[in-house]
Amino acid sequence: MFIKEFTTERITVEGAVAKPGIFPLTGQMTLLRALALAGGFGPIANSSEVMLFRNNEARAREVSVYDVDKIRSGQNEDPLIKGDDLIVVQRDSTRRVLRDSLLRDIIDSINPFTVFTRP
Repeated sequence: MFIKEFTTERITVEGAVAKPGIFPLTGQMTLLRALALAGGFGPIANSSEVMLFRNNEARAREVSVYDVDKIRSGQNEDPLIKGDDLIVVQRDSTRRVLRDSLLRDIIDSINPFTVFTRP
């Protein structure tokens, strides 16, 4: 006989992760485990600015910001995740600018007419 674990609690992980989405909350979940569930950080993620949105007892939205590198090194605790939590991984603005400028350089080298179509 197989028994499937049923849960109505969900968490959402979005932003600069490999597989953003809504995931079932099964067992004891921490921030690092939730990020692993979402496939880890994407190439332009800012691991020092991971935001956790949670509704408090008064149903007001609260936000906490975590530095995942400090959690991994043991400097900070790995916070527990609760049902309906929203985890947002911010993009690193310096990496995004670098990626966008590299992409623009590649497009310009392939198609020299893009110089005339730029805004």
